[in-house]
Amino acid sequence: MNLLPVLSKAGDSMPKRPENVKTYSYEELRAKAEAFINEHHPVRSIPVPIEEIIELRFELDIIPIPDLLHGSDMYALISRDMKSISIDANIQESRPQTYHYSLAHELSHILIHKEVVDQFEYANIAEWKTVVTGIDEDVYAEFEWQAHALAGLILVPTAQLKAEFGKAAAKIKAAGLTLEQAKATERARFSVEDNLARLFVVPRPVITDRANRDKLWPE
Repeated sequence: MNLLPVLSKAGDSMPKRPENVKTYSYEELRAKAEAFINEHHPVRSIPVPIEEIIELRFELDIIPIPDLLHGSDMYALISRDMKSISIDANIQESRPQTYHYSLAHELSHILIHKEVVDQFEYANIAEWKTVVTGIDEDVYAEFEWQAHALAGLILVPTAQLKAEFGKAAAKIKAAGLTLEQAKATERARFSVEDNLARLFVVPRPVITDRANRDKLWPE
């Protein structure tokens, strides 16, 4: 799981409930994602070239760190000045779905949490691990949910997901199954979502969440 590293040099003085914490509904985050895609990837091809967008349009550095995940239980980390994203080198090299999602997750923190991160100082992972435990759990969970949701909406845009899911549904029906039957078998649902995850280059749970949110499977 990616974590927002809002750190303080003095852990005891870090506010447990930072100021300027905004709440967003899923539909508000969807609107932000659509605006992002319209501005930064108007051709709307898939997969969304998140690495290119980060490096060329936002001019951020992507810095691979050997064993970042092993040493900190963290896939990626935004810098305090928001000019770089550090990421576990192995994930960058060999796990493209997790890599793309991790980049989008950290970029989402930059897009919607800048005013919050600006309240803190941090320089390294050790400080983060010490101080982050002082943040109110509900506030921290909200940060992470917002970044997760926005990342998923950016990497798996609504119209493109609907179109690709429609193609998968047509194949299911051509095989003599209804969507209800496919969903009930679990194996068929897993196959559809796994194929979509490969197409969009995201972890399968991101597709599961997006499909559930957009009510693509029958209830």
